Amino acid sequence: MEDDYKSRVEANIGMISTLRTEIDDQRNLLVDRKKQNADLYTELDSQKEILNSRHVEISRLKTDLGQHQDLNN
Repeated sequence: MEDDYKSRVEANIGMISTLRTEIDDQRNLLVDRKKQNADLYTELDSQKEILNSRHVEISRLKTDLGQHQDLNN
């Protein structure tokens, strides 16, 4: 009976150790994913800024084109 109790306790200790390792692995994965997510948001913001500046430039070029066309007519 005592041996059965000891073996169950040892099995439970092993299971707890395994679960703690899995939790640590998941925490590390979460930290990595959060960093990747932050990097992607930074890149997205950069791309949005580029897109906005291109829209401004396109509007300016359309205005310039319209003025040049008016001058040629």
